[in-house]
Amino acid sequence: MPTLASAAQPRVPVAQRIDFSYAGDFAGRSGAAVDALKLPPGAMVQHVVVVTTTAFNSLTSDVMSAGDAGDGTFYLNGADVHAAGTDRSGTGKDYPTGGVITLTWTGVATVPTQGAGSLFVEYYIHPDFL
Repeated sequence: MPTLASAAQPRVPVAQRIDFSYAGDFAGRSGAAVDALKLPPGAMVQHVVVVTTTAFNSLTSDVMSAGDAGDGTFYLNGADVHAAGTDRSGTGKDYPTGGVITLTWTGVATVPTQGAGSLFVEYYIHPDFL
């Protein structure tokens, strides 16, 4: 009988970087989810990180949420992108049939003239789907 260690399949992480900007992705779309990354069948998401490199500059506030079709705030709910910085989620989720990671920017008051950053998603593919 094989031991768990000998029967285990190696898992190699996949890391994806998706750059985003107000002008290119969110103009006129406050509060609307934008598809950011299509996940293949068997994806097991481990980490989601949003890095704001250029602060969004709406008059009052700017927040970013990251999620999926089932829950638009599953990974991040209202992360402050009104200032440069990093927000991360250690929450994972399995996508046996694939899925889509979404980003939702919400600005309050005036429309921003700038704002940019990157979404980083680390996931594994379950060996049964290779």
